[in-house]
Amino acid sequence: MDKKDFAKVVDRVLSVDLCYMTKCPMCAPHQWNVDFPHLMLRAKASSTRRARSHARPRLLSSTDAIGKLAAIPVVAQTVNALNANGAARALMQKVIGVHQERKLPPV
Repeated sequence: MDKKDFAKVVDRVLSVDLCYMTKCPMCAPHQWNVDFPHLMLRAKASSTRRARSHARPRLLSSTDAIGKLAAIPVVAQTVNALNANGAARALMQKVIGVHQERKLPPV
């Protein structure tokens, strides 16, 4: 397997999330004695830790800070106005990756 395909495997395995509710063939005990679900969780945690050094994941995962900021009335009104503006939405798509046609709830 190529190293570039590791992330695809991790994403696909974690999306199942039924390792212990059903008999996944990769759950111990088996001949290799590898706890595959925990190995995948560690791989996901490692890639998330590396990605958080970038602004986009850090911003999008800071829900408490964003919520407190949006609770300020002037900020909420400004955010709602920007979300309705096509140019601002195009900029948002470029900067933080939120598609400009994605419907966003009002703040």
